[in-house]
Amino acid sequence: MRKFVIAGHGRFSSGLMSAIELIIGKQDDVLVLDCYIDPKQNVEEDVEKIFDNVAEGTELICFTDMLGGSVNNIFMKYINRSNIYIFTGSSLPVLLEAFSNKEEPWESLRAYILDIGNKDFCLCNDISKQEEEDF
Repeated sequence: MRKFVIAGHGRFSSGLMSAIELIIGKQDDVLVLDCYIDPKQNVEEDVEKIFDNVAEGTELICFTDMLGGSVNNIFMKYINRSNIYIFTGSSLPVLLEAFSNKEEPWESLRAYILDIGNKDFCLCNDISKQEEEDF
């Protein structure tokens, strides 16, 4: 079994999830964690509950918003647990790729996610110039 978490500052996560469900439909195996919206929220406790509720043998693939950010740092405390995988620098194309290929074996899914993450972020001006040169 495989589950997913999207976590980030503000409404980053729920915003991404809204776009994902608009494009590819409802995702029942994804937990969304919006952080620091309520000053009373204890993000560390919320993250701990997520990891405490992972069933034995379940892969948990986590997506956080930015490397070195407080949300990512909290998730990193759990990185050495078995079947826990943490990606950071999440984007809509990365998550669409992950959720569209969620049945793939871990190594294939990992490769798809990293590939789209590397290809997706670019300066569009450079692409436009290259297309003009190729024409």
